[in-house]
Amino acid sequence: YDRNQMRISMSPTGILFKNKVAFHALRSPSAVAAFFDQAAGLIGIVPVEPGTPNALRVRKIASGSQRAISLVHFCSRFSLAKPKRAIQSANPAFDPDGTLVLDYRAAVGASCGVSELGSSEPNDRSSSFAPFV
Repeated sequence: YDRNQMRISMSPTGILFKNKVAFHALRSPSAVAAFFDQAAGLIGIVPVEPGTPNALRVRKIASGSQRAISLVHFCSRFSLAKPKRAIQSANPAFDPDGTLVLDYRAAVGASCGVSELGSSEPNDRSSSFAPFV
């Protein structure tokens, strides 16, 4: 894969991993807020101050330059099935207000590019995110 492109994946345990490019594109936060648009199947991530209610801590992985965010409770709150194996966000992008948008339904197997969660049809990125509370 191209190390200069954003790469975001989720483990079967509900941990979201992002590479250094994605971390810097999100302005290198120490915490984020996560949102979900159920109709479109989109997850939104925005940087926030660590003391913000429902902030999710961004942890550095001991080896390498990846960062991790636990989405275990987020997945439970929105009844999102955790993947059977690692999945990768097909086309992570930023919307006009700076929200990192991940198409959960179009996520593919991190190693083989096969859809793991359903439709691989691209979603319209205009959305109405519900906050994770």
